[in-house]
Amino acid sequence: MKFFFALLLLPLFSASQTVHVKDGSILYEGKEKVAGVSASEISKKIRNILPSLVDNYKIDKQSSNGVRARGDLNLKTPFHIIRTVHYSVELKAIEDGYEY
Repeated sequence: MKFFFALLLLPLFSASQTVHVKDGSILYEGKEKVAGVSASEISKKIRNILPSLVDNYKIDKQSSNGVRARGDLNLKTPFHIIRTVHYSVELKAIEDGYEY
């Protein structure tokens, strides 16, 4: 009987997402490699593309190799309580990729 109960719960756990929490905030960080592209070229693309992807885009800090900004994500949901997620993003160009 326990086996069948565990079998019924399996789809619930397999479809869940890992959430990383640091200092009370949800945080995703890492590095992505982009072969054959210089850091200055990546930085230029970040500055050009990011404003078009983020709603209510506001720059907090900008440097020669990256940007820290805030924005909103409007959710399509039938619930009336929360429809907007406010978030911060930081992208930094490095040789052969970028960090977030």
